[in-house]
Amino acid sequence: DGADEVVIGADGDDTVAAAAGLVHVFAGGSWAAQLTGSDASVTVYGRTANSYFGSGGAGGVDLDGDGREDLLVGEWAADDTAPDGGAVWFIPGW
Repeated sequence: DGADEVVIGADGDDTVAAAAGLVHVFAGGSWAAQLTGSDASVTVYGRTANSYFGSGGAGGVDLDGDGREDLLVGEWAADDTAPDGGAVWFIPGW
C-alpha cells in the first residue's frame, strides 16, 4: 500500500508462555497517540518459554524478491539448535 508499518517487539510477553515474547505489526497510515496490542494489524507470538521472541528485528527490505518488504525477528534464547542458541525468523511481506 506504500505506507510504512510500525513493528514493536515485546520479548518478555507471557501470553503463550513465560517470556515467550511477541511482535505487533501496525499497518501504515495515521496512528493514535498511544498504540495498544488490540490496534495491531498482525501479532506474531513466540513459541516457547524464555525464548524472548521479539528481542530484535529488522525490516524494510525485500529479501525474497517478491516486491514486498519483509521482516526479520530475533529470538535470542531460542533452543532450536542449541540451548539458548538463538534464532532469527523470516516473516515475508504482506
